[in-house]
Amino acid sequence: MSATTIAGPLCGSILKYMNGVNGWAGWQWLFLIQGLPAAVLGVLIYFLLQDKPANADWLTSTEKNVVRYNLETDVKDIESESEGTRWDMSCDPKVCLLSLVYLVLLGATYTMVFWLPTLIQSWGVKALFLIGIYSAIPNAVGVIGMILIGRNSDKWHERRWHFAACVAIAALGLGITTLLAGHWWPRSQRFPSR
Repeated sequence: MSATTIAGPLCGSILKYMNGVNGWAGWQWLFLIQGLPAAVLGVLIYFLLQDKPANADWLTSTEKNVVRYNLETDVKDIESESEGTRWDMSCDPKVCLLSLVYLVLLGATYTMVFWLPTLIQSWGVKALFLIGIYSAIPNAVGVIGMILIGRNSDKWHERRWHFAACVAIAALGLGITTLLAGHWWPRSQRFPSR
């Protein structure tokens, strides 16, 4: 979430201010500036990241022991679980429900990531930088919400109702957002274009 808060204004800036530099369109610069570092880091990480915590020079002895303990505990937890087939797991109603929830949440996330700038543009905002700024607002609210809701969930040692409330609010927000295509509430109000 915090990355998408930064990405909106950054993408808007690249699209606006890099458009036409060296004859490239803004979207071409966007692919180069954001895509090339990710591709290079992907290759570097393969060669530079250590395979085991004991080999990681950047961890202290205490951190190495903590990571090793957590890995060993995870293996013991997995080994102690009852055996079952993939078919058994696929037929478990809890797994099916969680898979459906994950699918719907992922769909809603991608809807907002890809559709929100177009929606904001339909409100009359033409400046790419402002579209990036306005696109970052829901993500910034999400970051604050994650921190506050996470603290409240930890305080009450409760997860299910916190999660259900967040999903319900997100569904309501997404539903309301779909009704705003082409106009902002009220219709006469417009965002500035520059």
